[in-house]
Amino acid sequence: EALSATELCLYFAKNLQVIDLDYLQLFKHLLILDLKFCERITRLELNRLPYLDTVLLYGCNNLEVLTVEDCPHLNSVDAAGLEIPKANSIVLVELNQFRLFTAKQCPKLATIFLIALPTLFFVSIHDCSALKMLSIETCKTLQVTSFSNLDSIEGIQIKFSPNLKSIQSLLNLKSLQTLFFIFKDEPTNKALIQNLIEIQQHIDLIVYLKKRGPCYSINLEKCLLYLPD
Repeated sequence: EALSATELCLYFAKNLQVIDLDYLQLFKHLLILDLKFCERITRLELNRLPYLDTVLLYGCNNLEVLTVEDCPHLNSVDAAGLEIPKANSIVLVELNQFRLFTAKQCPKLATIFLIALPTLFFVSIHDCSALKMLSIETCKTLQVTSFSNLDSIEGIQIKFSPNLKSIQSLLNLKSLQTLFFIFKDEPTNKALIQNLIEIQQHIDLIVYLKKRGPCYSINLEKCLLYLPD
């Protein structure tokens, strides 16, 4: 039986670990999902929620997996505790257990910020037609990214995430104009450097080394020469 409520507030439900997707889908007109300070929740799957607008995740410090799929009206997912959640955005900040992020078929999203997620391993973003900007910062364990059908993407910024092994799916993004890649120290990840060299043949690539100043651009081919086989 469908439930008529448009807002589901479970904040401070300290024993909540998982929300069953079938249960969420009973709320046919759900607009707001408030999970603030659900400290034990580890996994959240939001799928086929046609009216979902806002998801509040501040204080969900043990969240490991977030999947958002086929949510055509999703406007904001906020884990930063902003007084007014940023419109048309997903903002995930300082979730120390967070590992896997997937967004698919969310046509209203314009920006995604993934910042200070020290255990993040995998990012997958597909079929988000309005997405214009993606920022990934200080995700030191991030290794795998997968992107496709982001028809409006213009810029991607990746800072201080030195362990990426493959970013070749960026070549699928025909509208991507600029990739900013900022290293904290001299890069030693050979696979990543080779990926970047290939990408710069197709995309305007700007690579900085913060250690030597905010505008110190590095030569990737030269870096590659000094790395062991």
